[in-house]
Amino acid sequence: MQDLTEAVGSGWVLQEGKQVLELRPRGRDKGDALMAFMEAEPFSGRQPLAMGDDVTDEPMFMAANRLDGLSVRVGEDCRQSCARYRVASPSDVRAWIERASA
Repeated sequence: MQDLTEAVGSGWVLQEGKQVLELRPRGRDKGDALMAFMEAEPFSGRQPLAMGDDVTDEPMFMAANRLDGLSVRVGEDCRQSCARYRVASPSDVRAWIERASA
């Protein structure tokens, strides 16, 4: 990934997460992506639901919070998070989706 990061140039940065390496535009993050989605149809005027399990998701949680949406950290780790809610596991997320869609 380091070689790829160097090959694509200085406009990109390698970010480490939990069992992941992400190549993202320098100065941009998942929070910026969420804000862009929420400005476009059909998301405009709605509240976001942001769920994630990694430090790379924290900017997305902050953006969801700024938009008065829901931010949910998935996992039982003790790591500090700005997500407003927590669920223990991905299976809890799947169960919630199943209940919500019934």
